[in-house]
Amino acid sequence: MKTFTRNAVRSVLQTPRRLLLLAIFLIGIAHVCFLPPFEGFDETAHWSSITFIAYEGRIPVYGQDAVDRAVRDYPGPFPYTSLPPFEDVKGVNYRDFDASAPIGPKDVAPPSNFSPTTENNWQAQHPPLYYIILTPLRMLFAGADWVQMFLVLRLASWVMAFAGFAIAVEATYKKFGAVLGGGMALAAWPFFFPQFFPEMARLGNDSLCLLAMGVAWTFLLRMDEGGRRRAVALGAALGVGLWTKAFFLPITAGVVAYLLWQSWRSGDFQSDIVKGLSAPFITGATAAVIGGGWYVYKFLSVGDFTGGDEFVQLNQDGAFITRLISNFALYDFSYGIASIIASFTWTGTWSLARPMRILTLGPILILALTLLRWAIDWRRLPTQAQAPLFIAAPMVAGLVFHLLSRIAAGQIGGTPGWYLHILAPAVSLAVAWGYCHSRIAPWLAAYCAAFAAYAWTLQISMFSGCAGKFGAQKTYSFEGATCFIDGAQLSALGYPVAGVIFLIGGVAIAGRAVYKVMQTS
Repeated sequence: MKTFTRNAVRSVLQTPRRLLLLAIFLIGIAHVCFLPPFEGFDETAHWSSITFIAYEGRIPVYGQDAVDRAVRDYPGPFPYTSLPPFEDVKGVNYRDFDASAPIGPKDVAPPSNFSPTTENNWQAQHPPLYYIILTPLRMLFAGADWVQMFLVLRLASWVMAFAGFAIAVEATYKKFGAVLGGGMALAAWPFFFPQFFPEMARLGNDSLCLLAMGVAWTFLLRMDEGGRRRAVALGAALGVGLWTKAFFLPITAGVVAYLLWQSWRSGDFQSDIVKGLSAPFITGATAAVIGGGWYVYKFLSVGDFTGGDEFVQLNQDGAFITRLISNFALYDFSYGIASIIASFTWTGTWSLARPMRILTLGPILILALTLLRWAIDWRRLPTQAQAPLFIAAPMVAGLVFHLLSRIAAGQIGGTPGWYLHILAPAVSLAVAWGYCHSRIAPWLAAYCAAFAAYAWTLQISMFSGCAGKFGAQKTYSFEGATCFIDGAQLSALGYPVAGVIFLIGGVAIAGRAVYKVMQTS
């Protein structure tokens, strides 16, 4: 056992790709240590779903069950709002929070019960698997204060997300290492697109989506080796995803389409049509048997397979096409597409405070250049290297349809691009391929890392109550500030000392990985 452990540690320390993965893991923990409760996207609703299952003993029903009253009684600051005046929150904001008050988030535990408010729990639209998995932790740490509780639940979420990403990186490297160098570009996804950390190191079911996607991608890469067991395993991973979020409806459809394409390219259809259809059918059927029941239930209960809020309302209205034609404007659509791209690269956390938009150009450029090069080479790529197209295209189409639904409802934008990070296991292959065939990409990667450091410094300043988001100004503002970073407030809302230690460790290890690559190049 000791020999195995020593060999495993040596393998990590001597492999730049694995060093980078270790750095990502530590930086994700640092993110969790700095993040105040409820600052992650939709965490008030995610928290309510977990607490509801823990203390009511059943799954919350969309449109019937509400947000937990404990959220309203939380003795700490809430994120800035998305509508001006941005500082007008339901409670106290970061600037107005008094870190020296006798009762704060570290002085009181959340109630060990569920008490409903009148606010609908919009996250009850989702399948319940993620919430069921975290329910035992919610009950096990029932006596923990607010900050400790969120630390535990977020760390569990981050471990899921990181595991899915790391599994996929290793599987992709094993398959394509010969053409991707040391695989550093595969592992560097969170540094290219720093929104990965706020999206995955929080309370939310996207972390379990990434784990399911990572496992599914690993089996998908091995499908060319044949075997019905792999098709069943792939379908099971997709079924787990279906029980986590409706994003896996288009993802599953894309995987089945890819398997059909793989059979066509390998000549299976020409030699034996039953053999050609075997893997796609087994995978799709397994996913449907495991995860399809939820979507039948949603259709029967709310009239829509996804159960999405906007889709349910439009189905009830019954005039989607008419309203879309009436409300459609090219500017609104273009703005929505730009928002999806921008929010994929960097949005920050639920306060949605922005650095200057021009600064996000680096991550956007590296995304565009790498995917363009991969697209140019697509026809002559190995079949598995073509798979990201089949997986990403249906989900992107789903986000565009969501955008059109919002336009039909008379709303502008509001379709987040950060959800696309659950596709990192597959799309990282396309990005890494383009990166390894570009002379500009390494310079852009250095810029992305610097941008991430700058953006997160502003985030920490905001949590300190120094920077803020006031009036109708969406960018960080230091108007009226008497500080840049307030350690006392950070300590009242999180674990900044531990955060600094993990952050320094992660950055140092990432630097070591880059140094080892430069030595061998």
